[in-house]
Amino acid sequence: AQVLGYTVVNHAAVIATHITDMLKTHAHELVGRQDVQNMLDRVSKTQPKLVEELVPGLLSLGAVQKVLQNLLREQVGVRDLQSILEALSDRAAATKDAEALTEHARAALSRQISKAHQGHDHVIQAVALAHEIEDAIAKSAHETPQGSYLSLEPNTAQRILLRIKEALEDVMSKGHQPVLLVSGATRRFVRKLTERPFPAIPVIAHSEIAGNVKVQTIKVVKL
Repeated sequence: AQVLGYTVVNHAAVIATHITDMLKTHAHELVGRQDVQNMLDRVSKTQPKLVEELVPGLLSLGAVQKVLQNLLREQVGVRDLQSILEALSDRAAATKDAEALTEHARAALSRQISKAHQGHDHVIQAVALAHEIEDAIAKSAHETPQGSYLSLEPNTAQRILLRIKEALEDVMSKGHQPVLLVSGATRRFVRKLTERPFPAIPVIAHSEIAGNVKVQTIKVVKL
């Protein structure tokens, strides 16, 4: 098989890869409060003031857990916990909303996020949304004490999803693995819109792209 050019993988590697993918997909479901407390305890050994100030001073343990779950849900690693906690400390006085705090934490992890989506040429291949689509989403975004939601008119939402689907299929047919690049103000709402139909497509904000990383916009989605 190798002589014929096939890649040969043993059974153990196949199983390990499958289990790893499953863990990445469901990691957010596995992080409990005790797990988060254990993580905070480890950070407090080197950064005690950071942890003391944040929990329970500014945020509850459950709020920090929610932010970490939000990051893991989109497969953003949380090993750099110090950067995440510092970002939360900077923002927690202004808002206790877990989704808003998650966006702030993502911006603090820009280098990590950028690296995860760079191709072999160190360039991020992106599909962007036209201003008209971003404006429509921004106008339909609502934030309440119970959380945020999107109230796009169903026909408009379907048209947007159809155009995104066509753009992604066109780009992927040419061998690219794109991200959906949007503004920071609409990122989480675009993710809410695309999470079910396109769960494997990362939605990245401009603020999450590190300054030294090149982005190639392959296609712009328009209505």
